[in-house]
Amino acid sequence: MLPDICFKIGENWADSGQGNPNFGGGISSGGTLMDPQGIEYADNKLVTGGCVGKPVLSTMAQAPSKFVVALFDSQNNPVDLSSTDNVIFIAREMTYTDTKYISKNCPITDAPNGQITLEFTKSDVPYAGLWEAAFQLRTTADEVQAEFRIYLELQKGMHYELSSQNDPITIGEVRMAMFDRCPEDNSFLDDVEFKDTEIVYAIRRTVDMWNEQKPIIRGSQFTMATFPYRYNGTNAAAGQLMLMKGNNLMRNRMPLSTGSGVIDDKERANPYIQMGRDMIKEYKEWIAGEKHRINAENCYGGTRRPNVPIYGTPRSSR
Repeated sequence: MLPDICFKIGENWADSGQGNPNFGGGISSGGTLMDPQGIEYADNKLVTGGCVGKPVLSTMAQAPSKFVVALFDSQNNPVDLSSTDNVIFIAREMTYTDTKYISKNCPITDAPNGQITLEFTKSDVPYAGLWEAAFQLRTTADEVQAEFRIYLELQKGMHYELSSQNDPITIGEVRMAMFDRCPEDNSFLDDVEFKDTEIVYAIRRTVDMWNEQKPIIRGSQFTMATFPYRYNGTNAAAGQLMLMKGNNLMRNRMPLSTGSGVIDDKERANPYIQMGRDMIKEYKEWIAGEKHRINAENCYGGTRRPNVPIYGTPRSSR
C-alpha cells in the first residue's frame, strides 16, 4: 500500500513532504509515476530532489484525520524501524516555545518500509495555525535515534468553533496575494513558483521581524499561530518571497550571447529584489508605528472598538 505522505530525514530534504492543498495528501516533483494520493514514484521508489526547507503536512483543525506516513533516508530508501521502539509526533507553536502543542504516539505499521500511522482526533488539534513539528524515532530507553522536522498546517473549516480567538495567515492566502495559485498563473514555469515550505518560511520571517524589531513589548510577542496582523503580515510574507526569489535569480543569472542577441531568462531578478525590498520596508515602517501605538496605549490607556476580535493564545506564546 502506498502511503498518504512521505518525509525524508533531515531539513535538507523537503520536496517529498510538500503539503497538498487538499489535506490528507502529499505532492512531490520530478517523478515519473504518481499514485492516487499524489505522491510520485519511479521504480517503486520515492522521487524527490534535495531542497533546503521543512516539508509541510496539511490537515483540518478541530476535525479527525489520519495519515499513513512513510519515512525515507536521504538516499530515498525506506527507514527500517525494526530497532525503533516508538515514533512520537511532536508539535510546538515555535521552536523556542517550551509547551508541546501535540505529543502523540505513531504506531509502526510496516517497520521494514518505514511506515507509521499518524491519527488526530478533534481534541488533538483544537487551534488553527502553522506549527513547528517533527517525527522522533526513539529506542526502548527513550533515546532519540532520529528526527524528521516538518511544518504542520491546521486549516480553519466552517465548523471551527473558536473563530474569534485566532485567525492565522494561511499558505493559500499568501498564494492568492502572490497570484501563485496554480501552474496556469505562471506562463513560463508550468508550475507554481513558490513551494509550501517556502511560503511557511516567509510567514515565519514575517513574525520574527515583528518580534525582533525594537521596542520589545511584553504581551505583544507572537507565533505563526497567534500573529494577529493579517493584511500587513500577508504583504510582508509576499515581500519576503519576492526578495528570496530575486536573490536566487541573481545568484544564478548568466546572460548568454547568441548570433541573434542576448538570452537572459533571469533578467527579472532586479524587479523581484526591488519589489521585495519595497514591501519589507513598508512593513518595517508599519511595525514602528504600530509598536509606538501599543506603547502609548500601555502608558496612557486607549479606547478600543467594541466587539474587536480577540486573538487568543493557543498554547504558549510569549
